[in-house]
Amino acid sequence: MKKFLSVCMVMVLLLAACGGSEKTTMTGELKFSWWGGDERNEATLKVIELYESKNPDVKITPEFYSYDDYKQKMTVLIPSGKAPDLLQLDNGWVELYGIDQFVDLSTMSTLDLNNWDADTLDLTTTDSKVMGVPTSVNSIGFAFIDTFWNAAGMETPTSIEGMMEAAPALKAKLGDDYYPLSNNLWLLLEYIIIQETGKQSTDDTCNVLTSESDLVKAYTLMKKLDETGTIPPLNFGMETPQPTPLIPNGKIGAVYDWNSSLANITGDLPAGGEFSELKPFLEKEDRKATGVLSKAAMSFSISSASSKQELAADFLNFMNTDEEAVLLLGTLRGTPANNVAFDILEKNSKLSGTPYKGTLAAREVDKQPLTKCGLDMIIRDDLRDNIAEMRSGKTTAAEAAKKHLAIIEKGKEELKTLGMI
Repeated sequence: MKKFLSVCMVMVLLLAACGGSEKTTMTGELKFSWWGGDERNEATLKVIELYESKNPDVKITPEFYSYDDYKQKMTVLIPSGKAPDLLQLDNGWVELYGIDQFVDLSTMSTLDLNNWDADTLDLTTTDSKVMGVPTSVNSIGFAFIDTFWNAAGMETPTSIEGMMEAAPALKAKLGDDYYPLSNNLWLLLEYIIIQETGKQSTDDTCNVLTSESDLVKAYTLMKKLDETGTIPPLNFGMETPQPTPLIPNGKIGAVYDWNSSLANITGDLPAGGEFSELKPFLEKEDRKATGVLSKAAMSFSISSASSKQELAADFLNFMNTDEEAVLLLGTLRGTPANNVAFDILEKNSKLSGTPYKGTLAAREVDKQPLTKCGLDMIIRDDLRDNIAEMRSGKTTAAEAAKKHLAIIEKGKEELKTLGMI
């Protein structure tokens, strides 16, 4: 009899334990907003339906727009305390609207932050508060186009100096309007500074971290890229990160750009061309750092005005960990930064293409998150103009370095006025 009772007690305890481990069904109504194209919108709507089918007492109201319309709406809704419960954010928006507008996600019991690497969460953490979770991590690097180097009969360069040394020989063989490198010169300048000094030119609050003499060195090297014909001339619009018309014509050897942007540029490659090599950084003698920069491609945050914060967190966790949901979303918001989602897509052979290859390459190297000062669009555009002025001969490298410092100081004061730093 005692043995029978003992067995019964064990069974009861086991059943109780099993019952206790079941996930609690969520209840309530939720507003979820994002921007995106048709494919992203349709997939996200299917994920909402899937979540609702597993949580029948939940109703999620979707709101999705084009990027410009979304940005305009959030400009009104977030400061007024009327933001949707769960929302997609672009880089710099937390600082723009203030951390008080968003929930510290480390306080949410229904969201497992352990599924993101610590350095990934650092990209969306402010004052030790996790203001969002990145959908994907964007790293910048050098992508080499195979048809260009095959036609030149040359190996791909392993350094900036190698790029400059290759320029005369490949022009002699292919023509004067062939160039080893293009794209994102303002970030290339930052890359040069980091390799030389080990640090970005500014920190998150726009304090200058590099000396004027180091800036002169960096601008001098940028000027040398021009003089050697390593980069296209100004009239090809190379101050912007848009694909140049030289790419489809097979006249560009490599682009320096964000991994997520390479998918767009792939469509502009010449017939039969592909990015055969992806190098997060090029070698430099006595370099202090790799020079590789990273940023969150975009992120999800929860409004502090929401009355359904745990429900929003639970749905956010579902999007990143439920196998069916992850497969529906795929890489429509980039190669997933969430490790569970990444593993699901990799297991199902859903990860491929240049952005994925770039992500894998960047995972193996030391990176620095692009500072909030570096993310500021006004500072970025002013630095592009500064590079263009030097390239056009209006200023010297020394004058450009001085103006660089003035641009940072001006941007710092503007960001302070806006309460962003």
